[in-house]
Amino acid sequence: MVNRLMLCAVAIAAAAAPLAAKPVEVGYPKNSLGYAALMSAQYATAEQQLRAAEGVAANDPARLINLGTLLIRTGRQAEGAALLDQAVKGEDIELVLADGRTMWSRDVARRALASVQTNYAGR
Repeated sequence: MVNRLMLCAVAIAAAAAPLAAKPVEVGYPKNSLGYAALMSAQYATAEQQLRAAEGVAANDPARLINLGTLLIRTGRQAEGAALLDQAVKGEDIELVLADGRTMWSRDVARRALASVQTNYAGR
């Protein structure tokens, strides 16, 4: 396991508390994780930033979680869930969430994925 700290905007953290955090991606090129755009619901911009993700590996857990979350928020649940599942199975890194808490990427992805699956079951 790699012990790195980075900022990751995820639905769990965004829904849990009002945000006072600055839109910064720690350890990543600016805007590569679409953090500020995600937090301000500018989904087209966030998606463009996440898909370009300059300087970030395609299988980076923070990128996968943010892009998966964005896709779910924009009605593309299956595609978003697939990315979250990929994050669950990938490298486990420590993330700093939007509310300032730290959490392992696999745990973040599992919670986000469980939320999507619960929403499907509730329909």
